[in-house]
Amino acid sequence: MSKKMLIVDDEPDILKFFSTALEQNGFIPVIAEDGVEGMKKVIEEKPDLILLDIMMPEKGGIKMYSELKKDEGLRSIPVVIVTGIWEGAEMKGHVSVPEPEGHLQKPVEPNNLIKTIGKILA
Repeated sequence: MSKKMLIVDDEPDILKFFSTALEQNGFIPVIAEDGVEGMKKVIEEKPDLILLDIMMPEKGGIKMYSELKKDEGLRSIPVVIVTGIWEGAEMKGHVSVPEPEGHLQKPVEPNNLIKTIGKILA
């Protein structure tokens, strides 16, 4: 059975790029354009992994990530932070929240995306 990947990003080009790369590798992409929609999709779709941008309108990636990891029923879903600003320090101030399962620096090469997902889901 194909694994379902939730992509949460406010950039239409990124959503399309990731969706295409995931589909070509046998995954089922589900998209959300911000953290508010992302949380709804997590509950509705029960993804196997979440690709999460940091800088978004409405609810940003850090807030969504924090909510996910504090929720008993959702915290086991692996998250890959995908951003152009990763310094490893984004989670400071959210001390009770564990580090994400992975992170990718934008721009992301399709091979790196698929390799990272494969390692996490293995």
